[in-house]
Order: sequence, then structure tokens, then C-alpha cells
Amino acid sequence: MLLNENTGCAQLPHKITCKMLNLFAALLFFSFFATPLAYGGSSYSDSWVSSSGEGTVWGCAVTDTGYTSSGHSAVANTTITSPSGRTASYGSSGGTYARADVSIPFGGETGAYTVNSNHPGYCPHYGGSSWAPTTSSSLNLEYAVNILRQSSYTPLLYFIIDGCTSKCPKEDYATTYDRGTCIAYKILYVTSKDECHDVGIPPFTVIESNVACDPRNCN
Repeated sequence: MLLNENTGCAQLPHKITCKMLNLFAALLFFSFFATPLAYGGSSYSDSWVSSSGEGTVWGCAVTDTGYTSSGHSAVANTTITSPSGRTASYGSSGGTYARADVSIPFGGETGAYTVNSNHPGYCPHYGGSSWAPTTSSSLNLEYAVNILRQSSYTPLLYFIIDGCTSKCPKEDYATTYDRGTCIAYKILYVTSKDECHDVGIPPFTVIESNVACDPRNCN
């Protein structure tokens, strides 16, 4: 019930008015009964390639409730799928933040890798609220091709041919044996991130001997 001059305000100190008390009562009401947004944090998926070893494609899920107080719950579940259908999954949980990382061997398999995640979360305040958004990420892998011609001075040195345009240019290459007049120097290229992974070893770098000396085969 709102206060007025007939319900006790006249007995209050002169600096406190009924309007001030009514405003204070309204603030208390909203602080106890107003419902906050169901989800004030952030959730996302990501994917990338690791050039270590024989190659790994990674995916992750992050769930951040956006709060720092206790009683909250955050879960991150993610699955990565290769172009051929190979899968790997992982999940984790935490109080206000959770991250799940999952990986799958690259092994030279090009195409689209997909990461699908769900992010359950719970906030205990104001009667409790929960949410479970889903996110995804994709990573497309292919080989950028360079055509290199054997040097006229030495059979162990190759130079990129005229007119060869590649997303991952390779100007020259020194080999340990004669590979023929032209070679195809293939570099793993991540199209979604515009990344070149020329580490000099398979499956990131693939070299084919005795190919056609045609710049139209470059990409």
C-alpha cells in the first residue's frame, strides 16, 4: 500500500517525503519480482588446423554464462565431423564458464569439416532460468596447386612456371632427386580462414612428379 499524509508520513522527518518512500517501495518490488534476461552470456563454436605431426583438425565449444556469482551452471558439448563422416565428441562443465575441445586426424582428407555444439546453462536467481543454444563452425580444406618447372642449370631445382596463379604461391623448390620436367607442389589451404600450411611434409605439403607443365592446373 502506498503511503500518504494520513498513513504516517506526517510523523517522518521533514526531509523524507511520501513521494520518496513510494519510489523506494517501487524499487524494492522490481528488485524482488522482476525477471532478468534468460541468458546474458555468450556461446560459440570455433575450428582450426594444427600443423604439428601428421595434422589435426580441431573444434571447440565455449559456454559463458556472463555471471560471476556461485550457483550457476555452464555446459559445453561439441562434435566434429570430417567430410567422410568420421566423428569425435567431447563435453565439459563448469560453474559459470565451460569449454570443450575436440580433435580429429587430418590425414590428407580434404573437404568440409563441421563443428556442432550445444551450450546448456542455468541461472539460479529469480526462480531459476535455463537455456541451451546451439552453435556451429565449419572449416573447408583443399590443396592449392603450384606447377614448377625444372631448372635448365640443375635437375634438382624447380621454379614456378609463367602464368601460374595459386592461392598459396610457391616460387621455387629444391629437391634431392630428379622429379621430371615439371612437378605439382600442393599446399594445404584453409579456405574459410585464408590460411596456407606449407610445412614441407605430408599431408600438408604434397609433391607430385612428372606432371603436365600447364599453368591452367594451378589454383
